[in-house]
Amino acid sequence: MKRLYFLLALLLLTTTPIYTNDKIEDILNSNSIKESIIKLQKLYLSSKNNIIKTKALIALTKIYLNNNDLKNAKFILKILKEKGDSSLSFYYNYLYSVYLFKTQNFYESADHAAIFIIKAPQNLKIYGLNIFKESLKKLDLNQLEQLKDKYKDYDVLYKNILFYLIKNSYEKGNFSSVEKLSTIFLSLFSSDPLSEIVKKYLEKSKELKGRYIKIAVLLPLSGEYKVYGEQVLNSIKLKFSEIENDNIKYSVFDTKSSPIETIFKVKEILKYGDYTAIVGPITSLNTIVASALVSEYSLPLITPTATEEGIAKIGNNIFQLNVTITKLAEKIAKFAVDSLKLRKFVIIAPDNAYGRTQALSFQRYVEAKGGRIIKLIIYPPGTKDYKEYMISIRRAILIDKIEEEIFKKEGKYREVKLENIPKKRLKEENLQVDGIFIPSASADELIMLIPQIFYYRINGTLLGSSGWYSNKLIKHTAQYLNNSYFSLYFYKIDRYDKRIKFENEYKNMFKKSPGKVSYLGYDAIDIIFSAIENGYTTPEAITEYINNIKNYNGVSGRITFYNTEGSNNNAEIIKIENKKFIKLNY
Repeated sequence: MKRLYFLLALLLLTTTPIYTNDKIEDILNSNSIKESIIKLQKLYLSSKNNIIKTKALIALTKIYLNNNDLKNAKFILKILKEKGDSSLSFYYNYLYSVYLFKTQNFYESADHAAIFIIKAPQNLKIYGLNIFKESLKKLDLNQLEQLKDKYKDYDVLYKNILFYLIKNSYEKGNFSSVEKLSTIFLSLFSSDPLSEIVKKYLEKSKELKGRYIKIAVLLPLSGEYKVYGEQVLNSIKLKFSEIENDNIKYSVFDTKSSPIETIFKVKEILKYGDYTAIVGPITSLNTIVASALVSEYSLPLITPTATEEGIAKIGNNIFQLNVTITKLAEKIAKFAVDSLKLRKFVIIAPDNAYGRTQALSFQRYVEAKGGRIIKLIIYPPGTKDYKEYMISIRRAILIDKIEEEIFKKEGKYREVKLENIPKKRLKEENLQVDGIFIPSASADELIMLIPQIFYYRINGTLLGSSGWYSNKLIKHTAQYLNNSYFSLYFYKIDRYDKRIKFENEYKNMFKKSPGKVSYLGYDAIDIIFSAIENGYTTPEAITEYINNIKNYNGVSGRITFYNTEGSNNNAEIIKIENKKFIKLNY
């Protein structure tokens, strides 16, 4: 009902005459909308008076706006801006402000309404002020702050911007900001009717300040990654539904899947906050941007999902809950070298960030432990025919094998060149390497690649990463995968009380099963609650608590930040045996 009243008010606002011209008024009062449009168009085309032409355009624009014909309104506004009489140019800003409001460009709407208020005659300013106020109601704190700085020299604008900054700050629980802004407002506008409302906000803020522990939630709730942001937010809503502590609150900030928007939102959190911790963002790029800003403060930030290596190193208060792709590679490399006692490896990796990062991390660990990489292959993602790569691998393994045979026979190393390899051996011999590491995240890619390894008679223990956790891979390549291994975080097959409870409650609340992001989001907020419940209630204390977490029992798996530079390192080793995934105790 409130929404309906607002729309009616806006309609009246746009139909109220803001100029005088008998001929145009006669057209508007005595004709249907369709006839009025035709007559106004004819008047615009036939009149030699530039002011009459401009007023005809203004009337046309108002008709289109009132009837939500935004396409025609936009077109006429363009003509009005380019060809309208300069003495009436301020009307353009008012009408364009209404158009922007109707298209939900609220910041720009407020900006153009402000220009109208500054330029319009005194008796017309009220119309611009109405749309200005309605636009201000839709803005976030950062946008209001921008307008405050822009229009600080215009009292009527500055007063209203300050008022909505105070109102929004209070509603978000930013009580320190309310106190600061209210002091400014009351010093400048103490006799204004709004001052009584401001005094109430100030009084209540002083009463509530320090009572609440506030958590900022920084997620993409629009844009490319909206679906993942919503999954994390669902988990946060679930966690808050489970607790009985009304003194813990959260505020949601939409990053819009944009690094630039992330910067604006983080600045808003830091400037107006009184926040105790931040959950999010979820993508690596946005998390890097947020972490760079937050690292200068004591506020802890925990990203549920970002996997870019090194994010947590940006600051002692930055934490990555999802295991990074580097640590996944190190985990399988450590298992292969230390547990399986493998020493010679081939790496076959896709030419993307995931593949290259894991290939290099695996190589570094193996070589640091005295192992060797016989051949490193980087192939274009989506490759279907791997013949040239398989031949290259066969040559490298055979050269290594022949060089070892020579050493055993002659007691010294002698380099073997490709042209000296017997062609029959190259063509016919079954070749063996200790391990074959394939860090592909695509099951379809693996389904094409793995059979070709065996077709070209290259043998060795197959090793992989999280992309191997796929029933589709098992279905199509099971005959090749027995006794292969891969590293993984979030092994969903594990069943334990905390995970089962989370899954059941999530399904009950949202009528669907949680995705991986939902599990990680729940753990991020759960860790912060755990800190608070254990008496760690300041940003500094929560940072200390998280840095000392060891084998935390999360719904996504075990979580450790102790001695990890802020990056969870509790990956699992999974063995594939008889078409089943089996978690090893390693």
